Amino acid sequence: MSANKGFTSGWGVITLLDFLGWKGIWMNNKKQSQSTDIFDLPALNSLADLIGQVDTVCKDFLGLYEFISISDTIAVFSPCDEEDKDAQYKELMLHSEICSKILDIFAGKSYALRGAITLWKYAYHKNIIIGPGVDECASWHDQTNWLGVIFAPSAQFVIDEQRSKEKRLKRKIKKKIRFCWNTQDIKKLWTDAKMVEYPDIPVKNGFRGIKYCVDWGNNPEILNEILRSTISLSQEIAIKYINTNKFLYEMRPIEKSGDENKQI
Repeated sequence: MSANKGFTSGWGVITLLDFLGWKGIWMNNKKQSQSTDIFDLPALNSLADLIGQVDTVCKDFLGLYEFISISDTIAVFSPCDEEDKDAQYKELMLHSEICSKILDIFAGKSYALRGAITLWKYAYHKNIIIGPGVDECASWHDQTNWLGVIFAPSAQFVIDEQRSKEKRLKRKIKKKIRFCWNTQDIKKLWTDAKMVEYPDIPVKNGFRGIKYCVDWGNNPEILNEILRSTISLSQEIAIKYINTNKFLYEMRPIEKSGDENKQI
C-alpha cells in the first residue's frame, strides 16, 4: 500500500453491501408509539450496533482490512498480492465467509442486503473509497434482483482460473489411479468455503454471464424475518424475494421423505 495526500492506495478485494428498503428506515411508526419524535431512535441505535458487528466479523477472518459504513452502504476491503493468484483466491474465500455471516446476521434482524465482491485497485481516506475496483463493484452490486452477494467479473476470472487448475490436477490424478468419477457429484453445485456457482443468478436485463455468488441462509426460512417487516410486496420487491427464496431452498433442499423439516 502507498499513501498520497491523505489517501492510501492498494490492490485487493473489495466488497460493497447495500441495504434494501433504506428509505424511511429512520422513521418512527407513530401508530405504534407514544413518541412524537419523527425518528425511531431505539431502532436506529440498534441498527448502529448491528453495523458495528460487521467490524467484529471482519476481525474473525481478515488480518489487514478496512471497514467503512456511510448512509446505506457498507464497504469492506483488504489488500493482497497483485501477482499471486492463489493469495487472491484465498482472500475472495475469506470475503465470501464474511458476507455469508453478515447476510445471516442482518436477515435475522429483518434487514435485507445486496452486494458484490471485486478484485482490483482502490484508494481510501477516512470514509472515502475510490478507484477502478470500487467503480466495478458499484456498477454490479445493484444489478441483481434478489438479496445476496455476487462475484463481479474481476473476481470471477480469478475463481475460473483456480477451478481450471483444480480440474487439471484432478485429471492427472484420475489418469494415475484410474479413478472413476461419481456422476452424482458432477451434478452438484460447485462450492468452496462460502463461494458457490449458481446458474440462475437473477441479473437485471436477463444477463447470464455472472455465475458465482455467496452461499448464505443456513436456514432458508430466515427470509421470513425480512418479510415480516416488509410494508408491501410490490412487483419490484416481490421479484427479489421470489428469486432469493428459490436460491435459499436450492442450496438447502428439504428431504422429500422422512422428516420434512430436516435439511440436507
